[in-house]
Amino acid sequence: MAVKCGSPWNEKQKKEWKRYSDLESELIEKTYQTKERQVQLEQHIIDFKYIVQISKSNSNKKRPVKREVVEVGHYLRQKRFSYPEKPIKLFGSSDRCWKKSEFIFEWMQRNRAITSYPNIQWREIVEQAAK
Repeated sequence: MAVKCGSPWNEKQKKEWKRYSDLESELIEKTYQTKERQVQLEQHIIDFKYIVQISKSNSNKKRPVKREVVEVGHYLRQKRFSYPEKPIKLFGSSDRCWKKSEFIFEWMQRNRAITSYPNIQWREIVEQAAK
């Protein structure tokens, strides 16, 4: 399914169809196949009888929709549940070394004899601890 973007009745605007997300398309198609009159999406209702999308917040806002067969490989699958990446939050508090978690800090406090060597090889310590 696709919805016409822009003002659908303004002849001066470029007409462009926008696809619904994969999840919405699947819900729309399943509902259409069961011969129901409409399907409710998060912000819109699609009326199959009149072939329009109606805004839930303003029922006067309507746009035409169209049903079309889409080749699966033709469009890249849209990412689901994706959010802008955020910086990774450290496990420990910021006043400690930025690479060490609270767990490592506590371990170092309890094992000062091992951690006090100037050229300590952390890889070797981790390998020994894993044995």
